[in-house]
This record gives sequence, C-alpha cells and structure tokens, in this order.
Amino acid sequence: MSGKIRRIICAALCAALCAGPGTALPAAAEENGEGILKDIQTEQASGDGFTILYPAGGEQRSDEADGLLIRSECRDGESTYVFEGKLFLTDKVIPGGFAEDPEKAREFFENHLQNANDPNVTDYHQEILEADGHPALAERYEYRGEGGSLWSIGRLWYPRNNRILRISIVSAPEEDNGGEEGGKVTMADLETLASKIVYNEEEAPLSRKNAEITVTVKGSPTEITAGRSLQFAAEFADKTQINWKARNNGITWSVADAETGEATDAATITDNGKLTTNRKISEPVKIEVRAASEIFGTVGKYQLEVKPK
Repeated sequence: MSGKIRRIICAALCAALCAGPGTALPAAAEENGEGILKDIQTEQASGDGFTILYPAGGEQRSDEADGLLIRSECRDGESTYVFEGKLFLTDKVIPGGFAEDPEKAREFFENHLQNANDPNVTDYHQEILEADGHPALAERYEYRGEGGSLWSIGRLWYPRNNRILRISIVSAPEEDNGGEEGGKVTMADLETLASKIVYNEEEAPLSRKNAEITVTVKGSPTEITAGRSLQFAAEFADKTQINWKARNNGITWSVADAETGEATDAATITDNGKLTTNRKISEPVKIEVRAASEIFGTVGKYQLEVKPK
C-alpha cells in the first residue's frame, strides 16, 4: 500500500471522531447488507486479554506507546481491505475506570467522540452493540478521499476493564479503480466483529486486582490522641503496571466518620496523606482514612479511633 493511501486512511479514520452525537451529517437509511466479511477469509488474534477476528492478510503487530496494534491488509477484486485493532490504556476518558456497565461505557463514548463536522464524511450511522456481554459502540460511514475516491469505513469501540479495544475496517478502492466505490462495510460487518470478541481478564496486563489500594501508616496504630498527626501512604497492588504512566498513579485522600461514612471535623488530611486530628474533641471518634484512585475507581481504607486528651 502506498504512503498516499496510508495518509488517506489515517484522515478517514480520524474523521470518525468528528462524527459523534450532535453532528449535522446527511441522514440516510441504513442498509442491512451482509457486508464484506462474508467474502473474506478471517482469522483470530489475541493480545492484552482480548481475542478478536480480523481479515486474514499477513498480521503485523507492534507495541506502541498507547498499546498493542494489530494490522492486516488484504485485497479482493477492486478493493483493498485494511484492518486495525488497537488496545490502549486510558487516562480519564472512562469515568471511574473499569467500564463494565452500559452507563459507564456510554459516558466514555460521549466523552471520546467530539461534536464537529467533516465535509468528507457522509452516510454516518451509530449503534450500540453487544460484545462479550458488554456494550460496544459501532460507527459506519463513507469518506470522500483525494481525487473523489470513496472509502467505506467501520469502527468498533469496546471499553473493558479500563482498556479500550478499537477495531477499524476500511474498504478502499484500488488506486487504478478510478475512485469508484469498492466493497461496502455495513453494520453486519461490525456485528460480526463484535460477536467474536472475547475478553479474558487473567491474560490482561492490567486488571482490577492490580489497582487495589492498600493504606499504611508506620506502626499500624489503632488509635491516636487528639491533636496528633500521622503520615499515611497508599500503594497499588501492582505498582509496576499502574505506574508505567505517571498520570495513572494519582491518589485522592479524604477522611470520614467510620460509622456513618459522612464528613467529620475530628480530623483533616492533606493531599499527601498527612492526617491531623482535632485537639478539641471531647469524646472518642472512629474515623476512616481513604485513598481513592479517580482513574481506576478503587479505594483503600484505614480505620482508627481518635481519643480526647
């Protein structure tokens, strides 16, 4: 594939981000055709806990800064079919991390897709599909490239366990085809891809177990005298996995009444985990120190009793 066509593919795929909810794209009736995968030999590939289906054409893998990329290209008649499956770890696009339910996944879709128009994008359709029992966003559209060539594109976004699987399939006319339309990607193709996705958390590089937080303090006291301070620390279960991106290891400290879970004036805590108790309390109070990860949605806790002087 020439460098020129590769550049057009990149532009066409980026256009999907500009065709999210709220864009004013021409309305068109969705076709229920069988799509192109019915005529293409497919294989399975696995990586980062995901097993996916892709058009066979000489699988190429590369480890990039934001995750594993699996790429395949095949030809059939007057079209070239390019497939890209990419797995990447997010920072804050999945609110609370570990998007295991439709509402969190929908929040991710809304945050990730931008409201903008691309004049080259037409016939845009979007549906929520099911992949391995979880929601996935399917996008299908046409893209008018250089020289008037028409590209048919499908994309599948599948957030799982704070990891995002992005599958793209592009039907591009051959360069000598005069810009005529090639094979058409349909929702049926994306449904086929979604139906073949399998996720195995045990094989994933990052899981909820890796992000569990333990709160510690020197001497592990169970009580503290009013007016005294303690320095707390928080660690993820697997520091190697969590800390490979600095923005993933942020901790938010807070302190609450251990019995009610409500805010308390018995103590305060700094952004660095230094707890200072209120010297004016007149009776014992049980408090709970909390260390929370906004990225992963996990919380570590430590309880102790504050006693009056």
